[in-house]
Amino acid sequence: MTTTTAATDSSDRLHLGFVTNFFVPSLGMNTYFLCRELGRLGINVTLFASEKYGKKKPLPEEEIAYEQPFKLVRVPTRFILGNMPIYRGLMKLLQENGPYDILQTEDSYQPYSMTVASFAKKNKIPLVLRHDLFEVPPFPYSEVFHFTEQLYGINVAKSSRLAVVPIEEAGRYLRLLNPDIDYRVIPYGVEMKPVQVKREKNSILTVARLIKDKGILDLLDALAIVKESVPDLHLTLIGRGPLQYEVEKKLVSLGLSSTLIPFVHHDRLGEFYSKASLFVLPSYHEAPNLAVPEALSCGTPIVASAIPGIKCYFQEDCGILIDPGNVRGLALSIETMLNLINRGMSFEPKDFSWPGIAKKYQMIYEEILRS
Repeated sequence: MTTTTAATDSSDRLHLGFVTNFFVPSLGMNTYFLCRELGRLGINVTLFASEKYGKKKPLPEEEIAYEQPFKLVRVPTRFILGNMPIYRGLMKLLQENGPYDILQTEDSYQPYSMTVASFAKKNKIPLVLRHDLFEVPPFPYSEVFHFTEQLYGINVAKSSRLAVVPIEEAGRYLRLLNPDIDYRVIPYGVEMKPVQVKREKNSILTVARLIKDKGILDLLDALAIVKESVPDLHLTLIGRGPLQYEVEKKLVSLGLSSTLIPFVHHDRLGEFYSKASLFVLPSYHEAPNLAVPEALSCGTPIVASAIPGIKCYFQEDCGILIDPGNVRGLALSIETMLNLINRGMSFEPKDFSWPGIAKKYQMIYEEILRS
């Protein structure tokens, strides 16, 4: 089969070939939502995804109940190292499912990205790199990443017509691989709408894993300070993790009013966001954090850490950012926001929906084809 640079099907739609490392849609929801919305926009999307669900056996296709306005091609997967699948026969599958107007791959360090870059170069197809890594992970993963980036990540970055990153820092990371790469910042979208419920006065919500990086213990210390001036303060904490026993013990010792919920299905989270006075997340480290835009989508202001994975969603009229680890600063910011809210300040929901995100991608594809 001959692959050409332009799609030739009768509908004359833009044909996008998209390669991911996830078992979509059960894993890799960001990729699923993007492909779903691109399909709804009329783009002909062929998504190449892993046949393995993590280290488990493949799930039967009939168990997937998601809307799928795109073509899904399962790629034979030998094994998965971390989140890096080793694909077999990807080049052949790309050839069989073309032709394409544009190819898109995820992350320069993925082994399959070199295959996609080679296919794109051979067939003169523009390549878009969707990349979210903004720093090399700690040892021992750092050794693997340094090796893969030097082996083929640099070539992927140099082969890409354009990169799309969710945060500015990820674009600056790519510039270390290719100083001339052109990148655009488009954050991840969320599936979240406000629910018509009454806001609970002086109620704090946190949705996070109970680990040290999330700053949960700092939050409890800060709330103990705030409690002195706001005695009816109440914390709802949704999440579980290795710090659960320590968190429970500290809540009792500090005498904080709280509700701990290990898990809430995503479809019900909107109710919790919508009735909270304030969403707080004092993390030390975050990839793009989706709980923050979910809260903002429900009109709930935030107090959170000024770190890359949170700053990308922040706007001046939606809360306060603080330095991670600053307990007194965190307490003061929470108290300030609660005072503003109790005086009647309201916050409009922000739009981080996937349809809007997909339209930005569509504009990028059209820009590339025009050039």
